[in-house]
Amino acid sequence: MSEKPTKERAERAERAERVEALRRRRERLSDERKQALDTRLEGADANPTARASEYRDALHVVAHWPPGQPLTYDWVQLIAAGRRQVDSLPDGADLDVYRRERDAENRLAIETVCTLLDGFGIFTSAGQRFDVDTVAARLGVVPSYRRLVGRWLNILRTHGLLVRDGQAFVCRERLLDVLSASPLVGHAPAQGDIEQSCREIVTVVTGRAHGLEAFSLPLRGAATGQGFFDTAVQAYEAHAFSRYFNAIIVALVEALEPARRPLRILEVGAGVGGTSSPVLAALQGTGAEYVFTDLSKGFLNFASERFRAYPFVSYACLDVDEIPTRIGFPERCFDIIIGANAVHCARILADALPRLSALLVDRGLLILREGNSNGPHLMIGGCGLLPGSSMYEDGRREEDVGPLLPAAEWRQLCLTAGFGDVAILPPADGPMSALDESIIVAAYASEPPGEPVPLGYTGVPSAPGA
Repeated sequence: MSEKPTKERAERAERAERVEALRRRRERLSDERKQALDTRLEGADANPTARASEYRDALHVVAHWPPGQPLTYDWVQLIAAGRRQVDSLPDGADLDVYRRERDAENRLAIETVCTLLDGFGIFTSAGQRFDVDTVAARLGVVPSYRRLVGRWLNILRTHGLLVRDGQAFVCRERLLDVLSASPLVGHAPAQGDIEQSCREIVTVVTGRAHGLEAFSLPLRGAATGQGFFDTAVQAYEAHAFSRYFNAIIVALVEALEPARRPLRILEVGAGVGGTSSPVLAALQGTGAEYVFTDLSKGFLNFASERFRAYPFVSYACLDVDEIPTRIGFPERCFDIIIGANAVHCARILADALPRLSALLVDRGLLILREGNSNGPHLMIGGCGLLPGSSMYEDGRREEDVGPLLPAAEWRQLCLTAGFGDVAILPPADGPMSALDESIIVAAYASEPPGEPVPLGYTGVPSAPGA
């Protein structure tokens, strides 16, 4: 019997097993979540949690690219274009509304975690003390989320709800009583919302669901029951401030006058294409080449269908912790690398940024969109629930409150990684800095920069035993 039919049978069996596992899980879900899962069961390859081991031809497209010529532009004018866009708010972008939403999300997160711990008999009386491992064991947390539990306790400590004593955390009285006496900011959540959040978080941290399935999309008012992909697209693109940051990225790309020189662009961690969509629209007809990458086969499948109108896009699997040049990406071939809320997932940022810079032509641009604050809302949603957000092995472990970094530390990381010019948008002294999110623009320099001035976090792994 030939090898091909045997391989096809094995693939069919694997696919059927995956679908059956999803169906078994379906029986434990609410009616609303069953509807969302039914949409996904139309094809197992639509599963956003499936890893992509192979995909169509992005690596074949780039394999024969020669190194590119230096990118020519005026840095001052480029950043000025970005700053002009910073001052242009889309319809519905109300900073006061944003603050109220974020305060409500933070309060829901704190009350959810406190309620969850109380339900498992943790911090239910004065003087109780627990270390992270004990809490994780009592909750039945899988190893990939053990550090998330540590972040919960650290964040509760920073809000005055727990006290740290060596490796243990101590409550001065029942945690829920401390919580009720605390002057929390934000609209008080309904008890039903707290209970639903508790149920969803438990299913994720115990390994019964993937973090993508509780991505806190409803907290942003996204419609439910549409299936994961449609809901995610709505959350990323319909939200006013997502459009705001995307518009800044588009302004930077357009400032390079892509019609004069076809650009080669790589996007890492592209997900459902929330940032890709407006960038691709701006590049249409310019002769650009766009390589869309992600770790998930489900995302790549979805994007290839969604962006069929753009024949200049190719697709490949790429992990930010991989060395791209070892899997077929040639050095010095991309003019721009874009990453939207993706690069912080790297285990060691000081290693990831030089790996990306190796793909850029001289004066090529790294354009990142990154959150700058590990707010309580990330304890129960957003990137905080993705397993990769807890895999960091660098200086972020010291405080261990989350994977995100202040903008100033991103600047220092870029300078250390060999980028000669770095700008942060919106500027720190502007009103939009209240969003706690930044566009980091960094230009790769072929000549090594001077010795950087130390500035807080360096991205260097902590020494053993330190």
